[in-house]
Amino acid sequence: MSKIFISATLENNQKYLPGVLPFYFKLYNYEINGNEVVASIEKRSHFSKKKEIIQINADLNTQEKIIFDKASELNNKHYYFAKWTTLPVIVRKEGIFSIRFFFLETMMRYRNMYIQYDFDIDTQNFIGANRGSGRIQSNHEKKKEEQELEYDEVEKIFDSTWKNWESRRRCEQTHTPEYLKKKNNENRE
Repeated sequence: MSKIFISATLENNQKYLPGVLPFYFKLYNYEINGNEVVASIEKRSHFSKKKEIIQINADLNTQEKIIFDKASELNNKHYYFAKWTTLPVIVRKEGIFSIRFFFLETMMRYRNMYIQYDFDIDTQNFIGANRGSGRIQSNHEKKKEEQELEYDEVEKIFDSTWKNWESRRRCEQTHTPEYLKKKNNENRE
């Protein structure tokens, strides 16, 4: 009953996803405006107004938009993948542009199955596809994770600098001019 009532009020870019219990449901919004991809998932209930939201915004340059269209086309070619409602998540790593399509019908606590298409950003060639399962991260969670990674990298640099300084200090203590002369004389003999 709730599906009929809610589905009647949805816009074209929205989709109703039923929850485990009939009074819980998710609304999926998906829109492409030029080179911007905007998607969100709202978890709702008939009994409360509280909404849990995952929001994903991605600004794509022209190269990335072409690759995104290729990935969407690849995803729609497979009958199994085409029948699912997918949430696209963009992943950029050192010359590789990946689009991860999460299958929303399999969602349990924001973890679900996905297929990821990897492309070379310079040549726009398809590298490969990977299947897996994972957590959908909103833009806010990604930024927080990136900040944690930056902190970890700074900590690693500090640790390596400290180790270099310690070894240099030990080297200076053991390699005094007297010690070096003694070693040099031993090597000559």
